[in-house]
Amino acid sequence: MSASNKKMSFHFLKTIGFIGITGICIMSGCTVANLEPNDNLVPKTTNPLTGPGNASRTIPNSYIIVFKENVKYRNNLANVKAKAVALMKDNGQLETNIYFYFGHSILGFAANISKTIADKIATDSEVAYIEIDQVITLEGSPSSEPIPVKNSTAPVEAIPPGIMSVGGYTEFNPKDTTHRAWVIDSGIDNHPDLNVNFKLGFSVFTDKFGQPDKLDYNGHGTHVAGIIGATKNKDGVIGVAAGYPVIPVRVLDSTGRGCTSAVIAGINYVAEKGVKGDVANLSWSSDLSTALDDAVLYASKNKGVKFVIAAGNNRDDANLYSPGHINGPNIYTIAAHDNVYTKPAFAASFSNFGRPEPIDYIAPGMSIYSTYLVSKGSYAYLSGTSMAAPHVTGLLLVGDQVDTKGEIVYLLVSYPRAYKRNTLP
Repeated sequence: MSASNKKMSFHFLKTIGFIGITGICIMSGCTVANLEPNDNLVPKTTNPLTGPGNASRTIPNSYIIVFKENVKYRNNLANVKAKAVALMKDNGQLETNIYFYFGHSILGFAANISKTIADKIATDSEVAYIEIDQVITLEGSPSSEPIPVKNSTAPVEAIPPGIMSVGGYTEFNPKDTTHRAWVIDSGIDNHPDLNVNFKLGFSVFTDKFGQPDKLDYNGHGTHVAGIIGATKNKDGVIGVAAGYPVIPVRVLDSTGRGCTSAVIAGINYVAEKGVKGDVANLSWSSDLSTALDDAVLYASKNKGVKFVIAAGNNRDDANLYSPGHINGPNIYTIAAHDNVYTKPAFAASFSNFGRPEPIDYIAPGMSIYSTYLVSKGSYAYLSGTSMAAPHVTGLLLVGDQVDTKGEIVYLLVSYPRAYKRNTLP
């Protein structure tokens, strides 16, 4: 977390076309059907998640249009929508081709249009840039196959080593209404070991009744939520911020897939609904994307919500990935170390790296035991910087800041080891 809002500079024409992730959601989900063009001016493509465009992970004929900063559009969905619809109609496009509006993070919209139309829209004086939408997945995790652990014996509550490594747990104070975790991920299961606020949640996917489906069918989001806030209830596990509310912001499907615009829709929702003291957890990474970076930067400034970001599992420079490479007063990028607390720790060999920027702390991320899908055993072990980040999310919930306890050397560079600062009443 840099004291400045410095971020790597990019050089673009007004139309941008490279890899990334991305609202106020006006459609029910970021699905193949939604992402296919549906006007007469753009030919239908094959499945954009598996078709020819997937070589670069871009989604054919799907673009994110970003407006210049303007008080007229900031936090004003009606004005954003009016401008977006006007731009589409002026270029012979249908309003129904718009699948997201953004008014609280970046300003703009996402739509199914051809590159020719995107280039025309880019010439509008109020458009800052346009970026092609892209696929985002949870692939690349060092532990893509979770190890389920059925809690079939007499209930025994465990404090996982990772929780102990960051200073143990702190129980939730019911009088605290300003410290909640927004899990921007694959949803959260209806798990007895979690205090899930489904009512405040968000999803770009719908159930069979057409309602937002915030449940987790992958397991990743539930595992992250347990590290943050599994309750102290004499069963299962205990999280860093035990019993603190976890809110599902579902932007990834059952296979761990989503798209840039859907992710930004989730970030945009947190920017609208979050309050100071809240923490958003982003346990995924993407190739560089200006739209995604700008969404996190604006959202982290909007109401003081903190954003904790996984550094990535590529054993590569974290400066090469979004959104983890950005810096700001409320942005934390987290690398991973092994799951120990009684002996010297070592960095995880898969973790991305980068000091002094962008990585702020290193936290447990190997063989982490946490909540999982109830239908698949309720608990499981997973590894990744995806697991390291929620340890720090929990620390920020219970202390508003993060202390350190020693350092871990990784590729000849020292990284501060995250530890609890319990400053809340």
